[in-house]
Amino acid sequence: MQYVDESARRKYLEALARTGLLGRSADGTGYRPGAFRELRKVDADFEEQVQESLQLYGECLEAELHRRGVEGWDEPVYQKGDHVGDVRRFSDACLLAKTKKCVRGYGDRTELDVKVQGGVLVVGAPAGDAAAWAAKFAPTDDSAK
Repeated sequence: MQYVDESARRKYLEALARTGLLGRSADGTGYRPGAFRELRKVDADFEEQVQESLQLYGECLEAELHRRGVEGWDEPVYQKGDHVGDVRRFSDACLLAKTKKCVRGYGDRTELDVKVQGGVLVVGAPAGDAAAWAAKFAPTDDSAK
């Protein structure tokens, strides 16, 4: 395994927190991305620092979603080449993404906690009609062949 000096580690982690890109964060460190991948496998402290950097990146993305969806931004308005004012714009897509993350039950997916075990599924007959149910599914002479 290639040794990665402390300065390169720091640069890598800073770039990772800024970009969230594991491979590209190695640019400017003097090491290949593979050196950092290998380091993560053998150095638990470094792996923890990588996860913290990715967490920081995720928080930056979330802050930007909030800014665009909730706070908005000013977009200049021009008429005949002259700046006549600004219009406050908001991103519905960013607001929706933030809402799906923060409001339980609002997302596109529902999580199910399912336990599957081997066995036979037994379905009971409808109430009050057991004889008709048994006759419908009783083996015939043809089914024995």
